Amino acid sequence: MDDLAFFGIDVNLPEETPELDVYQENWPAVMLFCSLSTQWNIIAMGGYSGLNYPALKIVLDMTPDIKDSYQVFLDIQVMERAALKVLNAKQDKQYE
Repeated sequence: MDDLAFFGIDVNLPEETPELDVYQENWPAVMLFCSLSTQWNIIAMGGYSGLNYPALKIVLDMTPDIKDSYQVFLDIQVMERAALKVLNAKQDKQYE
């Protein structure tokens, strides 16, 4: 829940939160994406432009159990695009 708040996502969840299912083959990308939570590039007007790719490369290289780093990188890009929509939509509402 704190991870969502960090990204400015306000979630009103019921007391009993259902588990989130992640396919086993996606787990390395999810964990790597979470470890990059402080590595967002912010543009002058306060919006987000994407992840810091040099930092992503460093974290990826430091994670020895990742077998297909290119696929994990592609998976992270999918999550990045989805996160940017949410992050920048919230930012846009501040200026309305």
